[in-house]
Amino acid sequence: MTLRNIADDPIDLTGYVIDFDGQRDDLPGATLDPEETLTVHVGSGANSAADHYLGRDAPALDDEGEVVAVYDPDGERTTRRRYVG
Repeated sequence: MTLRNIADDPIDLTGYVIDFDGQRDDLPGATLDPEETLTVHVGSGANSAADHYLGRDAPALDDEGEVVAVYDPDGERTTRRRYVG
């Protein structure tokens, strides 16, 4: 999943959580500038400014139309999208 900051100001992702239809993982303590992206990968790899790896051994989503959401540090949902593979 790729997150893009469409706001006019930078967003600090510290404390944000990504939810793959009930499977939650913390996002890295990184700042996304306007129009900058962060791709979240389920498997293993080397984290960088543009890529974050969760290190899971199994897929987080199947092709059944599951929901991916992002929550801010206060637990408020900021983004929600349905995944259909």
